[in-house]
Amino acid sequence: MSHARNDIYVSKLSHRTYSFASPSLDIFFHNRYTRLLNSNSFDLKKVSRIIIELPYYAFNYDLSAHKKFILSKMNYFDDIDDYHNYGKTEEEINHILEFKRFKLLFGRDMYAYDMIHELSYAEFERVGYLHKIYRAVKKNIECIKNINAVWKNIFDATIQENKKLFFELLENIDKDIDIVILICPFNPVFRLAHKRDISAMKEKFYSILSEVSRDIKVIDLFDDSPTNSSCDFIDECHMTRNAAYSWTKYLDEKLGRVERYNESVNLKFRNGK
Repeated sequence: MSHARNDIYVSKLSHRTYSFASPSLDIFFHNRYTRLLNSNSFDLKKVSRIIIELPYYAFNYDLSAHKKFILSKMNYFDDIDDYHNYGKTEEEINHILEFKRFKLLFGRDMYAYDMIHELSYAEFERVGYLHKIYRAVKKNIECIKNINAVWKNIFDATIQENKKLFFELLENIDKDIDIVILICPFNPVFRLAHKRDISAMKEKFYSILSEVSRDIKVIDLFDDSPTNSSCDFIDECHMTRNAAYSWTKYLDEKLGRVERYNESVNLKFRNGK
């Protein structure tokens, strides 16, 4: 998802790493991308480890069911020629046809972007003092206000479908490949403001992971940003450039420990820790 795309500097990891992360990707796309990698010239058997970045709400989230996000991510679905649960109404079908026409005209430009990071510290120092205060207060207010339906509501049908897709995804990965489930940090202001919803979703998340039959590792850094303050974040869940750089080095150390000791995670007794 965008957390992995924004927060991880792949070039700073110790081992050669390829990133397929993009904003708003759900488990459906993790599943499809794994299928595509298995069916094309990319030989997954040569891979030693796969890191799957999932937020706690991952099993409760279906991109194709969220109009707020899907209209800006239509290219994802069109690239794999599968719109998942979108396209069941006349309006949605028209949106798909409109996008296909748009892609024919402007397709080349749709992929020429990258995640937008916050100002670097040096740039930030040149911003006026009062404006800095205004931005910090505004960001924290948005963190308190911003709670999406995937945190507050339970979508049972989505959870059941995602469980099936996730277990299928794991089956499609060779048993000799280490699988790491990574949870990226969220802004502490957001964590405090929505503690109850987060706790409930975290419990569901680990309950589903406890049903996994193969050995997986979980690196849960939801509460672990470089300074554990809102200064590390540009919003509720994406770190600043400098914080992401420091956090990548910290993540690399965590991955190194998993590799050195080949730690096996017994999810039944982890309780999310």
